[in-house]
Amino acid sequence: MIGHLLDGERRNGRGGFDVPAPSGGTLRFARATDADLDAALASLEPATRPEGFLREVLEDAIDDLGDDPLHEDELAAALSVPRASLPPRFVDLDRVLDARSRRRPPRRVALAAHWTDGVAELLRRLAGPLLDGSAILLASDVRCPGAADAVAEVLLDAGLPAGRLALLHGLEHRALIERSSGLDRVRMTVDDAAAARALRPSAGERRIALDWPTGAVRRAGSDGAGDPAAAYASAFGAREAFGGQLPGRTAVLEIPVRDHAAWVRALVDLVDRGDATAPPVDREAERRFQALLRATLDQGATLVAARQERGQVVFGPALAVNAELRMDAVREPSCVPLLCVRRVP
Repeated sequence: MIGHLLDGERRNGRGGFDVPAPSGGTLRFARATDADLDAALASLEPATRPEGFLREVLEDAIDDLGDDPLHEDELAAALSVPRASLPPRFVDLDRVLDARSRRRPPRRVALAAHWTDGVAELLRRLAGPLLDGSAILLASDVRCPGAADAVAEVLLDAGLPAGRLALLHGLEHRALIERSSGLDRVRMTVDDAAAARALRPSAGERRIALDWPTGAVRRAGSDGAGDPAAAYASAFGAREAFGGQLPGRTAVLEIPVRDHAAWVRALVDLVDRGDATAPPVDREAERRFQALLRATLDQGATLVAARQERGQVVFGPALAVNAELRMDAVREPSCVPLLCVRRVP
């Protein structure tokens, strides 16, 4: 069993869960209990350390992770896609230290990783708080916990003090919210309408931030996209559940040739039947949406469904087909509600 990381040491839980292993079979991870969460929170010790020291830690972590491709294999297995099809955000470590610290006082924060977060994204999101001297509770996603596990282990091995980072596997979002009163900031990602509605009562707290994942690649029929309705809810559901408070995301849905026509017809119908009175969004969100949509169409995709007002496409669920890996919306996804469909064998 792969345990949690508390005080720099591995600790097993009372129960566990299994995920697909890159080489076949399964890997078993510990599942966090309330007691594990309390112990993790008690272990966090913010501290001010010289920025140079922490940059060396991050650089060493990047070097170690760059030499070990196992996180990419695990992610590909979890997503049911070829490793070569992973978007760059999952595997590109080069720019992680571009993250800028805001020079905040050291805090106690929590980050609930999303299953689409590769090691590069996790390091980017952790870099700022670490450079501030903050102590971080990192919670992996039960669908793909390997990336968070690899990042936490390599940061501690590279010299990060044990009290600066704790890792829990199998931690439920609700448990984190309910028992996090001692944290200054909690950041997590929701990916479907049901989860969004369940967490909505906590969304108004300023210290709790809900993100919407970008660049999620799912295959039609896989977990989270078992049918067209599930794929639609995964791409657009949380935004609707929050009455427009959350932005949409660019999602890439890979559909086998044999199912392509039927799935696209069903998705078009779902988009066309969507709420035509969606709340307005700010100009910047509208600008990003229009820019990415134009680029996607210019690069060869076809828009088959979208929200319209007075004959013009406006911010809202949109569906494009004939997407290819070379396209901007697939290679560097932005946080807009555009679902791109790739036809695969």
